[in-house]
Amino acid sequence: MCVLCFIACKEQAYDLSPSQKTINHINTLSLELRTSSNGWQMIYYPKVDASLFTNYRQLWRPSLVSSDKYGLGGEIFLLKFLDNSKVNIKSLNKRGDINVETAEYSISLNSSLQLSFTTFSAIHKMINTDTEAVADFLFKYKDFNGDLIFATAKDSYNSYSVVVLKALQTEDDWNNALVRASENIRLFENMKNPQLVLKQGGRIFFQSDRLLTDERNRNERLKRHYHTFIYEQTEFKGVIIKGYNVMGSGYVASAEGLNFQPGFKIEKNFIVHDFQRQGDKFVAELVQVYDNQPLMRKFVNVSKHMYPNREHIILNYSAEIYDAPILNIN
Repeated sequence: MCVLCFIACKEQAYDLSPSQKTINHINTLSLELRTSSNGWQMIYYPKVDASLFTNYRQLWRPSLVSSDKYGLGGEIFLLKFLDNSKVNIKSLNKRGDINVETAEYSISLNSSLQLSFTTFSAIHKMINTDTEAVADFLFKYKDFNGDLIFATAKDSYNSYSVVVLKALQTEDDWNNALVRASENIRLFENMKNPQLVLKQGGRIFFQSDRLLTDERNRNERLKRHYHTFIYEQTEFKGVIIKGYNVMGSGYVASAEGLNFQPGFKIEKNFIVHDFQRQGDKFVAELVQVYDNQPLMRKFVNVSKHMYPNREHIILNYSAEIYDAPILNIN
């Protein structure tokens, strides 16, 4: 009986016309978006250049660590999809204030399943020549944590987008997640002397020490949501030389703390993306969790605070961003 039922269901699936299959795909994603009654947190990086300042072992001449080498950060939005093709959007403006608006969206299927924001909104305000931002997103998959992963048609070998929709769990998240994100980005961007340390246990891989005083570079970092942490080298391979080891990444505030793309690579496959705010600093602890999706079935390394209820393996890799005191040396 079970075999006959399976065969019948399989034949029924094959009996669907191409147009009906298209409708089914569209309805599935539409239902997924509308089912989260508390809405979604959307993290959007239009263009991540993975080659910029990602190797802390590389020695840079001081003249090359300048704002024209900076990459791009992202933006955070809260989205609540409604039954009538409307979407409520919350966003942060340049001053950190929260804007609320209602726009329209559509879902279509051509070569890929596509989510489009079809009327002008805060997402469209990101679109310009530099950012290469778009308002049409190609659905890729649903990950092991239930997050919806999208891409854009502009992704290439040299750069890629990061588009993640994470379901908000409570009404308080919808009401206050952007408030917390605004507080987090203000804390980070108001630090007088932000520094980064990457380590495993007591072994330090990278610890920045350079005070960034160039006002032009600072303004460009704030504008582009991109930050560089610098360690000043006076000796390299036994030779006295002045140069910098640099870790740089685009960033966006989240309700938990900060998200960085491409992030900070400690070693191969050990990359820190998500930091949790703890008091007046941001910390991250990498752990290993199992992705049990049928097509994946592998261990992945993530920040522990992002998956508090999942079984994990402790790796002892950690990172911290803090505001170091400025020492006056006469």
